[in-house]
Amino acid sequence: MKNRTAALIAAPVLAATMLVSAPGAVAATSADTKPVGPVAQLIADGTITPQQLVAARVAIAKEAEAARDAKRTAVLTPLVTAGTITQADLDAIVQANGRVGLRQLIARRAITHPQAAAVRAALRGREVIDRAAVIDAAMADLVSAGTLTSSQSAALDAALTARRAAHSG
Repeated sequence: MKNRTAALIAAPVLAATMLVSAPGAVAATSADTKPVGPVAQLIADGTITPQQLVAARVAIAKEAEAARDAKRTAVLTPLVTAGTITQADLDAIVQANGRVGLRQLIARRAITHPQAAAVRAALRGREVIDRAAVIDAAMADLVSAGTLTSSQSAALDAALTARRAAHSG
């Protein structure tokens, strides 16, 4: 868990740093500046601070991890009920980040190859989370904690939506 938490904190900090300097979707341009993405524009306009962006990225990453863990647990619980894997196996799989950690669990002989195959089949296509719901939950937590105001949260949510739309096609 410590490694997952460290990765959750380090990755968003790096991503936030890259977002501020990455062009992405064009939100504003001028003769004196490069195109700025919608999230970076919020910082440039003073709507949010870089620290608030980092806090938002960390909160979103934590919410996404929790959503994925809940999804994996829900998908794999029938395998526990059927006796294919134990509850301890399910917990280990969720802790190991689902399919990503299956090889490690097999190598440690925590689960067998047939169990891993059953887990892969159960998870296939079912680990997708509702990204908008994750962001909404993270924003609500940040507003409740006083890290963001509701108007900052709405602006950041809109900027993230615009950024996703620009990158998805």
